[in-house]
Amino acid sequence: MYELVGVRVVGVAEAEGTIVIEAVPTARVGTCPGCGCSSGRVHSRYVRTLRDLSACGRPVRVQLTVRRFVCRAPACSRRTFVEQVAGATARYRRATVRLESVLHAIGVALGGEAGSRLAGAIGTAVGGDALLRLLRRDHDAMCMPRVLGVDDWAWRRGRRYGSVLVDLEAGRPIDLLEDRSAGTLAAWLKEHPGVEIIVRDRSSEYARGATMGAPAAQQVVDRWHVLKNVREVAERLLDRHRQDLREVKMDADETGPRRRSAAEEARRTTLRLRAAEIHAEIHRRAADGGTILGIARDLGVTRTMVRRYLFADAPPEREYAQRPSGLDPYAAYLRRRWAEGCRNALQLWREIREQGYAGTSRQVSRWAEDRRERDLSAPKMGRPRMVPRPPEAAAVRQAARRPSVPQLAWLLVRDPHDLDEDDLALLGRLQAACLPAATAYPLLQEITQIIKEHAHERLESWLAAAMASGIPDLMTFADGLRRERTELLAALTLPWSTGPVEGHLTRLKLIKRQGYGRAGLDTLKRRFLRAA
Repeated sequence: MYELVGVRVVGVAEAEGTIVIEAVPTARVGTCPGCGCSSGRVHSRYVRTLRDLSACGRPVRVQLTVRRFVCRAPACSRRTFVEQVAGATARYRRATVRLESVLHAIGVALGGEAGSRLAGAIGTAVGGDALLRLLRRDHDAMCMPRVLGVDDWAWRRGRRYGSVLVDLEAGRPIDLLEDRSAGTLAAWLKEHPGVEIIVRDRSSEYARGATMGAPAAQQVVDRWHVLKNVREVAERLLDRHRQDLREVKMDADETGPRRRSAAEEARRTTLRLRAAEIHAEIHRRAADGGTILGIARDLGVTRTMVRRYLFADAPPEREYAQRPSGLDPYAAYLRRRWAEGCRNALQLWREIREQGYAGTSRQVSRWAEDRRERDLSAPKMGRPRMVPRPPEAAAVRQAARRPSVPQLAWLLVRDPHDLDEDDLALLGRLQAACLPAATAYPLLQEITQIIKEHAHERLESWLAAAMASGIPDLMTFADGLRRERTELLAALTLPWSTGPVEGHLTRLKLIKRQGYGRAGLDTLKRRFLRAA
């Protein structure tokens, strides 16, 4: 026989693949859970069966012979009580404390079904529902924050959102709210007084909720969200003047855009027609007095989409980002072999395959077709070729070389010292083609520097210049910043931001997706808060 902490093992056996441990407590007296008095008078004994951590992949069952003591305190309502082994047993539990702590950690990390599979793999059979019940059993006391960070998270992107609250001083999340409305945030703040600083994005709902729930707290708008709004202003400005952007072209690159099939071109045409219909319907409803939120609900689209289409004079074109190709590492070799006169795509594919290329010959064939079309369209001395380049292929290339609105918007807000020569040339062509963009460029650059450098002393002069610029998008943005002047000055003078909140949001997305969209707020909250 040998002893554990508070328990003496009297026998070990094996029955049907399960290790059975017989043990007895070693304490001389027990403590009454009702009055806290000690008693050594034994009323009776019985065997308590507990599950324990598996050993070598096999389940373990502990048969603990416990004593029932008589409580001698006259004022105690309990006549008898059962002894507990500190750190090993708990009342009404059918598992040891250490097994429950391990299962709780598995439930926090993986949830119900995935946690059940992992526990079974290590020799502890437990159901997913049992893990979730264990997860919901205990509740830690909340530590009230002094500096509170607030941001939204998506139950379903574009449809339903909640709110996450983070203690910025401790760097820990403290609660999840079921929506992002002002009333829900205000109710939480009233139930948990003591918040002195509230850091938020520029959402009007969070602003109203913070004002109603904690009127004495200092509100701080997040600097990153302000910079994001600056870029959005640049995009809205360019969307409004898309007609001026038709002549803004990117420098022709050496490889050219990818050829598109007839099916791809037909799909893009369908999307353009659908965008034109939505654009016309949004403007018609807005002219009839419809609100952005009402239009979004009626058409089944997001408010961001309605706002973007409403500010644009033409339907915004869908942006297609060209992904990197597996041929890029071998582009120099292919160009050299092409210049040497090798025009056989299959032969070129065999040569780069020996160098490690893992793609198919079809990609090399497309590359060769693009090169042949470029050679045909290039001016040459001597007798002209008899096979002209198809005009529709030239139109596809012409459209593909046109930069997207987000690309041009980034040029307006990025530091010019971070741009290369091609970007600077494109920025110059943009300002030459679009006069409002040229007028807004210095103002966009200045507000970006004010935010990044925390230059609060230059804010008032910028607001005045933006209001006098005559550009509707800048004037609307400046008017919004002027209404939030106190919160913006706090952002430029205080060190707080929602950066830690964004980090926890990334973890929350992972936990939510592990539940395959079936986790309720209660389960999601406990996993999110416990895993921090």
